[in-house]
Amino acid sequence: MRHFVNKFSILFLVFTILEQLIAATSTYAMIALSSEILKGEGMIWFWIFVLSLVLVFVPRIFSQKYMVKAEYATFQRYLSLYESNLYNQPSLKTSHAFRGERQSYFQNQTWQTIEKTYEFFGDLMATVLNVIFNVLVIGWSLSPWFFAAYLCAAAVIAAGILTARGKIVRKSAGAQEAQSAVQNRLFDGWDTLLIGNRYNWSRWKEVFGRTVDKAEKTETQYRFSNNVLSLLIMVGSIFPMILVVLWTLADSAGNVGRMTSVIVTLPRQVSNIQYLSVIVEYVTELVGIREKVRNIDHAASAVEKENQYHGTIRWENLRFSSGDVEFRFENVENFLEFLQDCAEEERHGRILITGTNGSGKTTVLMRIKEYFGDRAYLFPNHTRLFFEDSNEREYSTGQRLRANVEEVLDRMKDPSVRLFLFDEWNANLDEENQKEISEYIDRLAKRGLILEVRNKEV
Repeated sequence: MRHFVNKFSILFLVFTILEQLIAATSTYAMIALSSEILKGEGMIWFWIFVLSLVLVFVPRIFSQKYMVKAEYATFQRYLSLYESNLYNQPSLKTSHAFRGERQSYFQNQTWQTIEKTYEFFGDLMATVLNVIFNVLVIGWSLSPWFFAAYLCAAAVIAAGILTARGKIVRKSAGAQEAQSAVQNRLFDGWDTLLIGNRYNWSRWKEVFGRTVDKAEKTETQYRFSNNVLSLLIMVGSIFPMILVVLWTLADSAGNVGRMTSVIVTLPRQVSNIQYLSVIVEYVTELVGIREKVRNIDHAASAVEKENQYHGTIRWENLRFSSGDVEFRFENVENFLEFLQDCAEEERHGRILITGTNGSGKTTVLMRIKEYFGDRAYLFPNHTRLFFEDSNEREYSTGQRLRANVEEVLDRMKDPSVRLFLFDEWNANLDEENQKEISEYIDRLAKRGLILEVRNKEV
C-alpha cells in the first residue's frame, strides 16, 4: 500500500477527517441544545447545529478533488514501476505465460484496482471516523459506558476478521485471477469477432463461456462468504451497544434533561449500529482489497530468472551477411562483442540475418535490444508500437511501417542510437512496398547499423 501514499492522498485524508469532525460537532450541539432548552437557553447551540449542517459539505468538495488527484498520482507511480522493472525486456513479449499473468494488469486492472481502492478507503474512513467521533461525543456527554460498548464491538470485529482472514484472501485471489482470465480472453475475441470465421468464433464463445462461468462462480462465492461473515460479526457486535443504551435510558428516568439528551441521540445510535454493520462489510472486503493491491504490485515487479524467457539460438543454422561479406558467430557473447565494436566505431550499413525456421533469428534481435538498451531501436514484427502519426490513421501494413520508419527518420534525433533492428519487416508486403520501405531503411542505415531478419529477398 506504500505506493498509495502521496501528498494528495494525505490531503484527501485531512479533509475527510475535517468533514467528520464537523459532523460530530453537530451531534454535540444537538446534545447540548436538548439539555439547555429546558432552561430556556441554548440558542447558541441551535445556530452551531445549523452551521455545522451547512459547513459539513465544504470539506467533502476538497476531499473528492484530492482523491481524484491521488488516484492519478498513484497510477503514475505504478507506471514508473512498470518502466523501471520491465522496460527493454522484449523477450517477455514472446511468452504467452508472462502475457497471461501480467498484461491485463498493465492494460486494465492496475487502474481499476487503484480507483476502487481509493473509493473503498474513502467510504471506509468516512464511516469509521463518523462512528468514532460520534461515540466520543456521546460517551463524553452521556456515559463512559458507551466507550466500553464500542470497544467490545471492535474486539468482536477484529476476532472475526482474524479468524476468517486466510479464507478471504484465498477467495479474493481466486476471484481476481478469474477476472483477469476473462479480460485475457476478450483480447482474442475482438479480432475473431470482426474477421467472422464461424469456426473460430464458435470456439471462442465456448472457451469464453467456460471462463465467464468460472469467474461468476468464484466472484459469487467470494461475495456470499463475505456477506455471511459480516452478518455473523455484526450480530455479535451490536449487543453491547444495545445493552448500554437500555441501561442509560433506565438510569436517566429521574433526570429529564439527561433523558432528553439520550432520546435525542437515539437516531445517531441507530445510525452508529447501521454504520457498524457497514464497517464489518468494509473490513472483510479490506482483506480482499489488500490482496488485489499485492497482485498489481507483483505485476509491476521485476522478473525473477528472466533467462527462462530467452528463446533458443542455433548459431550453426544462422547466416549473417552484408553484401558479399559473411560473418560467423559461435555464441551470443561473441556476437554482442562484435556489435559493440561496430557501435563504438560508428559503422553504417545493413546486416542481413537469415536461417531456418526455429533457428532463433527473432531471439537474436531480442537479445541485442536487451543488451544495448536505448542505444538500439527495435521494429518488431506483429506488434503495434505507439507512433504518434500512424496510430491516429487507418493504414495498411505497408503504409504503417513506412510511416513509422519515416517518423523515426524525421523526429528521433538521439545520436546514441547506433543499431536499428528489423524483424521480418517485409513479410506480407508486395514488391512495390518492399522496395519503397527498403529505400527508407537505406536512409536510416546512414545513421547507424541495420540488422534485419528477412525471409525473402527484396
